[in-house]
Amino acid sequence: MGHPGQWKTVKLITQEYWWPRITEFIKAYIKGCATCQTTKIKPPVKVPLKPNEIPLGIWETITMDFTIDLLVSNGYDSILTVVDHHSKAIILAPCHKTITAKQTSQLLVNYV
Repeated sequence: MGHPGQWKTVKLITQEYWWPRITEFIKAYIKGCATCQTTKIKPPVKVPLKPNEIPLGIWETITMDFTIDLLVSNGYDSILTVVDHHSKAIILAPCHKTITAKQTSQLLVNYV
């Protein structure tokens, strides 16, 4: 059935029953109830924001991603997109969907 909370449970039980330290017993019971603890609404944890460090030089910090399953053009079906965080410049390199890590690193050497 579940518990409506510590104080409501105390109120409901004390309407029909009484024993010494009943309130302490009920509070301890509910505090140890696994179902109540897993379904209890907890306040969100506020994590302080930490801004990203500003890159000092061009092409020091980059991100890359693949765009795959494109229409085949000149034998390629995917694109490697490399973006510089400082200048926001992009480099697009044609590739295949089945590219390996070694081939990706070679594309970076050739294009970036």
